Amino acid sequence: MKASDSEHPVVVTQGNDSPPKPTIIRYLARRIGLLVALCVGILVSIESTYEFYRYTVDAETIRERAKRETRDRLATFVLHVCRKIDLDRASILEDAKNEARTRMGKAHWELHGLLKKSGELDREEKESLATRWLDSVWYDNGKGYIFAIDDNQILRVYPPDPTLEGRVATEVFDATETVAVRKMLATAHDEGAGFVRYVWQKPFSGGDRDEKIAFVTYVDDLNWMLGTGVYLGDIERAVMNRVLSDLEGTNPNGIDTLFVVDGDGKVLFQSVDPENGTSIPIGDTFLDEAIAIGRDGGGFLHRPPVQVEGQSAAGPVTFVAGIPEWNWYVGAGSSHSDLEARLESASAEHIEQIKEFGFAIILSALLIFVVTSLGIRQAVGQMRTSVERLDTFFRNTAEGSSRELKPESMEFQEFHRLAQQAQRMVNARKQAESELVLAAAEANEANAAKSRFLANMSHELRTPLNSILGFSEIIRERMFGSLSDRYADYARMINDSGNHLLQLINDVLDLSRIDAGKFELHEETVDVPAQVASAIAMVAENARQKGIEIVEQVPETVPGLFADQLRVNQILLNLLSNAIKYSESGEIRVTLTVDDAAGMVIDVSDDGIGMSDQDIDVALSPFGRVESDYLNRRHEGAGLGIPITKQLAEMHGGGLGIVSVPGQGTTISVRFPAERIVSDKTLVPELVAPATDR
Repeated sequence: MKASDSEHPVVVTQGNDSPPKPTIIRYLARRIGLLVALCVGILVSIESTYEFYRYTVDAETIRERAKRETRDRLATFVLHVCRKIDLDRASILEDAKNEARTRMGKAHWELHGLLKKSGELDREEKESLATRWLDSVWYDNGKGYIFAIDDNQILRVYPPDPTLEGRVATEVFDATETVAVRKMLATAHDEGAGFVRYVWQKPFSGGDRDEKIAFVTYVDDLNWMLGTGVYLGDIERAVMNRVLSDLEGTNPNGIDTLFVVDGDGKVLFQSVDPENGTSIPIGDTFLDEAIAIGRDGGGFLHRPPVQVEGQSAAGPVTFVAGIPEWNWYVGAGSSHSDLEARLESASAEHIEQIKEFGFAIILSALLIFVVTSLGIRQAVGQMRTSVERLDTFFRNTAEGSSRELKPESMEFQEFHRLAQQAQRMVNARKQAESELVLAAAEANEANAAKSRFLANMSHELRTPLNSILGFSEIIRERMFGSLSDRYADYARMINDSGNHLLQLINDVLDLSRIDAGKFELHEETVDVPAQVASAIAMVAENARQKGIEIVEQVPETVPGLFADQLRVNQILLNLLSNAIKYSESGEIRVTLTVDDAAGMVIDVSDDGIGMSDQDIDVALSPFGRVESDYLNRRHEGAGLGIPITKQLAEMHGGGLGIVSVPGQGTTISVRFPAERIVSDKTLVPELVAPATDR
């Protein structure tokens, strides 16, 4: 039902007899152009006068401000570089921790895989295998290694000196190193994994010691503590090299030279002249002054790092700041040699402009301003009435009142057409609102009727069906006395038909809840191989009766799946039942594959009758039945199994696909997204919280 057009009559009148209206664009174009020209003239005059004043009277002020800005720019840039270096320096400990944890995590994971592949080896053989593998693991050009100590404090693996392996760790090292060993053992036993900071002798260094941080973890398979360490001095030197490398190519505007020196006057970095790709050596006297200023907290030198021939001695300036922790000093220099020339050129140019055009622009602008003001005032007065009428109409419309807008009362053609379109728009909106309200009411009523029907059908059909199923099962099992086999077969057929009808009712209700958005998933970590085995067991008898073999192709190790276990089982049962239903012999293959990108995929393939592309589209639609003499003759069904399976897969964020060839068979694939896979990697100790007990 739709509201008739008579409910909201169009009240726009055409006004065909009204005289032609002038256009706003033509009316205002000349006047606005004159106003713009006036504004431009005034602005040009003011700007010229201001520039003349600024470049002649305040020339010295401009020079000082330029120098101040340069000083600020140099100081800001150098302090920014120093802050960045401080941040990089502060990351040394965290970098060392990350490197040690990464090395240990990789070694632990590879050792875990090695032990897992070792199969039936006894404890001693596993320890021997682990020792040989760990002795071969070196990092950082032979300075990094993995060591291992068992629960009895026996040094199992120590690549720097294999002769110490098999001895008590606390007896072969000195007092300082023994304290570190005990701290590492306590950390591994109490926390499962963690960091230990200590001082240790560098391998092949002739006895030199350096501060080191190690990451240790406990290996339950061997009752060993594994650890690896990183020398903080090596990390610090790497950070220094990275800082100097990052400065390459740094050439901010207004900065001529950037340099970094150490406390001994050695130049660690100097920017390159972008014009010739070279740098001029910095004088020793300048370096001594720069280092002295840096040690005092930083400041300015009023001369450049390098003296360029012809450069003014008063112009150049350099800012220096120090990094005491590294005994580094960072400086940047800039020159003002062209400042005076630029000021003189700009001043002469503006003076010449003002002499030639100043008075003419001002007089012309004043005349244009007077003429344009009169024209704009007249135009605005004529437009005001039309604008006020439109404003009143739109305000009343927004407030819900309906009043007629007469286009013929407008002064200009544009407002006349605007009034016509506005009235039509309001009328169309009112009609659309009426139709929308009516359609919404009809949709709500239809949805309510559907809900009532499904609720009534669920109650009315389930109650007698439960009685039919119960009594038929009693008769079939002869619970209250003997019964002929013929009647027992009838009871069995009644029970089977009742179960079929009950399943059909459940499918219809599931599909209705999914369509209504009221179907909820109860998600948990699901053991998919166990669900596959369970589903196969439930349909095995039906397959055996038809001479069909079900082949299960599931990997030995399958991660968990975060999903609704009941619905995963329902998906498997639907796929297996469908394959058995449309196969007369041969085999059904259930294949499970897991891929980090594609996710988890369950394929169910059969050697049945197959389908064409048109049949697949029908099979995927609710209540769709493929038109086939074979299907209609031998099988029944409402056509809900595959559509419900597809909906359940999509609710998990996955999908369903069908590949089929008529006469050869069908493969139905259900895919769950990768983000639902519960990876085995979550079991690696360094990726989880430390264990509280063993």
